[in-house]
Amino acid sequence: RYAEPTLEYRFRYISFAIGFRYYSLTTYTYNEDNQKEMRSYYISKAPLSIIYVNLSKSVQINLIGWSEFIRTENNVDQELENLFLRVHWNI
Repeated sequence: RYAEPTLEYRFRYISFAIGFRYYSLTTYTYNEDNQKEMRSYYISKAPLSIIYVNLSKSVQINLIGWSEFIRTENNVDQELENLFLRVHWNI
């Protein structure tokens, strides 16, 4: 499961967005009796922020960042920061 709802504010050529990112993955295996058993799970929750800058009709820069809180089947909590810079250039 994956969800990334955001609220966006636009002003001229710049947009600011804040939101929440959620990702969940569960894997399964089958035992000798052909019964389905949960093997592992991974849950990530994170506040999210995005800045869009339209430099021209053909160039857009996106700065996307979030700080995720991760939980796995081992009940080990982790934190991971992510920052992406994307440049879209439509030729």
